[in-house]
Order: sequence, then structure tokens, then C-alpha cells
Amino acid sequence: MTVQALVRAAYGDIASFNDLQPDEFDILLDYLVDVHELHPATIFTNSQTIKNSLQFTDEARVRAEN
Repeated sequence: MTVQALVRAAYGDIASFNDLQPDEFDILLDYLVDVHELHPATIFTNSQTIKNSLQFTDEARVRAEN
């Protein structure tokens, strides 16, 4: 289970980091720590990469919506 899969399941196929409510990203990271039984530092060290994976460019969003 990835953060991207969780966000897209909750908000739709064109969801991005910007669609999350305040603190929701941190809650998702905590969930990943629990589900995958990882050390919290592993997830939080990679949080920017995870956040980047949730970004849609304006061009990609337009393509996805059409």
C-alpha cells in the first residue's frame, strides 16, 4: 500500500498532495509506518519523495480530466 494509492482511492485518480486536508499527509505517513512495520525515521526521511509522487502538474491534471 502506498500513500499515492491511498490518496487516489480517497480523492480520485487525479488527486494530488494539494487535495489533502491539513495534517492528513502526516497521518498517512504514520499509517505507512504501522502497516509496513517500518522505523518512523525511514518514512519521514523519505517524506519529500513521497510528497513529490503525489504532485500533478497542471498539464497532467488537464490530460487526466479529459
